Amino acid sequence: MLDRTNSIVFLASFTDACALWRMYYPHLRMPGSSFFCFTNNVKYEHVVGCDVGVVQRCATKPQFELIELMHKLGMKVIFDLDDNVWNIPPSNPAYSILRHHRDGFAACIQMTDVVTVSTNYLAKAVRQNVKSLRHARTGKEIPIVVVENRIDERLCCA
Repeated sequence: MLDRTNSIVFLASFTDACALWRMYYPHLRMPGSSFFCFTNNVKYEHVVGCDVGVVQRCATKPQFELIELMHKLGMKVIFDLDDNVWNIPPSNPAYSILRHHRDGFAACIQMTDVVTVSTNYLAKAVRQNVKSLRHARTGKEIPIVVVENRIDERLCCA
């Protein structure tokens, strides 16, 4: 890996608890990393100089194109998922939005190098809903790594 000031960039999809616990706090524990949340347009100057990009909840064409660009720049891409986006109950406020993006989640996952999920149940859901866990461009297998949600006790204990 090249010696860079910000070799890992965490790209949160929204300013919510998932971004805080699965993106921002890990960023704080990784010297040389950076964290950004682009609610509208990506500021590419914050992304392109990195070796690794960690993304979450990518399902749209612009998000797919960002992942594709990161690969063209030689970056590795990690897709983090904390919810079963393929099985959201109609009572969930996000249901009407997420149900239209099921195929988009799968397409974006197929452009990444690794998928991290919060539970074994979610790993199973990814395997059931992503037809091929092979990178669409390289053909390499995309591993799923379970990274459970944990509280860093140093944040709460003296």
